[in-house]
Order: sequence, then C-alpha cells, then structure tokens
Amino acid sequence: MLTLFIDTNFFLQCNDISQLHWTDISDGDDITLMISAPVQEEIDKLKSDGNSRRAKRARKANGYLKSIILSESEEEIINEKSPKVLLKFSPIIDNDKKNDINILDLNKPDDRIIFEAIKYRDNTNSETAIFTHDTNPLLTARRMGLKYVAIPDSWLLKIENSKDSKKIQDLEKRIKKLEEVTPDIKITFLSNNKEIKKIIFPVKKYVKLTDNEIDLIINKLTTFYPLLSKNELIEKQKKIKSELSIPNNLGFGINAFRIQKQVLYEPSHDDIDKYVNKLYPDWLKKVRIFLEKSHEMYRKNSIIDVYFLLENIGNLPADGVLVEIMTFNDLKLMPESVDNLDIFPPTPKPPKEPLPEYRNTVTSITPTSMNFLDRLSDLPISKSNHDKNTFYWKYSKPKELTEKYVYECEEFRHQLEPETFNIILSTTNFINIKKSNLQIRISCKNIPKPIIFNTLIELEYTNVNLVDTVLERVNNVAIQA
Repeated sequence: MLTLFIDTNFFLQCNDISQLHWTDISDGDDITLMISAPVQEEIDKLKSDGNSRRAKRARKANGYLKSIILSESEEEIINEKSPKVLLKFSPIIDNDKKNDINILDLNKPDDRIIFEAIKYRDNTNSETAIFTHDTNPLLTARRMGLKYVAIPDSWLLKIENSKDSKKIQDLEKRIKKLEEVTPDIKITFLSNNKEIKKIIFPVKKYVKLTDNEIDLIINKLTTFYPLLSKNELIEKQKKIKSELSIPNNLGFGINAFRIQKQVLYEPSHDDIDKYVNKLYPDWLKKVRIFLEKSHEMYRKNSIIDVYFLLENIGNLPADGVLVEIMTFNDLKLMPESVDNLDIFPPTPKPPKEPLPEYRNTVTSITPTSMNFLDRLSDLPISKSNHDKNTFYWKYSKPKELTEKYVYECEEFRHQLEPETFNIILSTTNFINIKKSNLQIRISCKNIPKPIIFNTLIELEYTNVNLVDTVLERVNNVAIQA
C-alpha cells in the first residue's frame, strides 16, 4: 500500500479524479490519498473566492471532503479497479510531537504537509510519499528524506485563459459566426485547366539591325522602287499619257452628292531633275535613319491569355459587386476587339515618280442628313433587360489598351458554378521590368471592406532578330503596290 499526501493543487489543477489514470503512478499497489489539515484549510478559503475556475474546483473538492466526513469509514473509494484508490483525512498529530523538525517552517502550507507526511511515516512505518506537481515541495521532501511522486503532466488541466484572452476568443467566435452568414469570395487563376499561383509572361525584345542587314533591306526596297534615269522617265511619261482616259466627273456617296472637275497634269523637266537628284536620294537617307532606329520604334505587342474563376463560396449572395482588374508597370489589358497589335511605323514612302495624271481641281459637296444608324449607335445601352445575376461592364467596353477593367453584378449568387473571366495581358518590347502584378479588387455592399487579390507576373524575355520582319513588310507593301 502506497500512502500519498496530496497538496491543494491536486484538486485545483488536475482533471476530475474520476478521469485520472492511476496506472500512471502505480504498477498495481493500492493507493491511499491523504488529505492533511493545510489542504482542508485552503479548500475552505478558496471555495468562497468568487466564480473563477479555482473557486469552482475548490467547491467541488469540498464536496469530496463532506462525503468523507459523512461516511462511516471516513474514507471514499475513488477507484475500485487495480490499483484501488482511497481518499481519506490524515490522522491528528499529538501536540507533543509538533515542532521537533526545526528545518521546516510550519507557517507554510507545503512544509506543514511534508511535516504531517513524515510524522505519519514514522508512526506507521508505511510507504509514504508527497504527491504534488510543484517543484518547491518536491525539493523539500527530497532534502528531508521523504519519498515523493510527481503528478503526471497529462493529469493537469489546460491553462486557463486570462480575461483579455477570453474576450478575444469570444469576439473571434462572434466574427466567425458573422462570416458564416456573409459572402465569401474566392479567386482561382488557371493555366491549361490547372490552378496557378503566378503568371509567366513571355516577352519579345527586338535586336538592333546591323549595317549589313540595313544594306540588305535597302537593296530590296530599291528593287521594288528603282530609280529611273531622265530618259527612262520621259519615255514612261509618253506611254502613260497615251493610255490615260478622261475620268467620270460625277460621284454619289451615302452622305453626299458631289460634282468634280479634273485636269491633266504633265510633269516638267525640272520636276524630273528634282526627283532624280533630290527626292529619291533623300528618301534613301530617311530609310537608313529609320532602319537604324527601327528596333526602338517597332511596337510588337506580346500577349498572354489569363483566365480566373470568381466564386462565392459563402452562405449569402454578394450584393452590388464591383470587380476591378488592374495592371501596373507598363502592362496593359487588351480588349478582344483589338486586332492589330503589330504596331510598326511605316517605312518612309518613296517619292512619287513624276508621271502624267488627272488631278482634282474643284469639288462641290452637298451634305445630306446624318445617317440614322450612326446616331442610333451612340445611344446608351438600356439596362432594363439585364440579368441581375450576370456580370456586365461598369462603363463602356474598352476599345483600346488600358490598365483597368471594371465589371459589376447586382447580385452574385452563392454556392453555384464559378464565373469565368478571360483577360488578355499585353505589353510592348520597350518594357524592361522582370516582375509585376495583376490586382483584382472585389467590393460588395454586404462585405465590410474590399477584398484584394494580387497575383505575381514574371516576365521572361527573348531576343528576336528584326530583319526578317522588316523584309516581310517590304515584300507585302510591294505586292500591294
């Protein structure tokens, strides 16, 4: 039989006695838990200490003490299975046996418990120990030659939160409840039907043309636009003049009726000299200067399609939703209607050959009323037929590259299929940044503050030779001519 003198914290800081695993401290020997006088006194004081957890535990412990007092055997069986555990009061110590251990301070509750345990051990010759979790009585028992058993950590209650912590927890619970009945907006970016955390944007950078490449392009141009001699031009003039026919002077358009007068223009010898010696050589110089700077002027837009899903996973529709999509650092949003992204300043035009031609001298135009269809296209679009659960452009649909899209939806329903947004990111070869971001800002009437999603954009550059592009353009212009 093992006799354990317990301290007050056994009742205050441990789980309920009925939930304790006694095999943690005994291999099967029966255990008697002794309640000494100091413990009884502290329980009596603490049971009236308000409504704290300590006071509640003291009142529960006081219930055990009453049960023992009222029982015939003055003990209570805590655990009937092996090991058997009894709870009882320690015996009264005779006055003549007090104060004979001068090392202990009997004004201290822990020292009094140890004193009673030592006296009980000496009087009964039984295996006796102090049973506590506190280090001070454990150390004192050791120094006094008294056995000790430490209360296992697993028996202890969780640390009680402070008043401030409790308030914070209560507020967090209230916020969580409120969030459960509000919209919850989720955004997922996709690439090849897989979720992505960042956008990889490939961008082309055009390399400056070399002198040899410029010579090659100019030679190609002069093949399509050769310089004729004076005699060749005179002969060509005669041939064209013989083939010219008098043009029709009447014309009718949708918005006007016009009467035109045209006369024949015949170049002079001075015109021919100016073309051969001045205009054509100047054109070749302009072409060379243009090609030397063409890598700076060629605005070949790199583009990438970006998809994202917008979903309301909350328990309430989102009212008055505004979706703002924004780019930064020279990145642009490209409307689907923009077809010509290949923006290349036209090569300087060759001078016009001095050849005979008919030219307009007088044009009389009588305007008609503005076309009704043109006026109709300027009218604002009525929203009367809008579906309140669909996203529409907040303002007019952009027709040019821009840095911001704005959509709106009257009521974004919850727990349904996500809304798919397709945007096209665009930039030119002038850009030099390595990183940027795409920002999506969601505002709703029934969400306290806007929700902002930022997605990283990493730009990967590739150097591209410009000579093939310029030669292709020269060929296309020549074919059209």
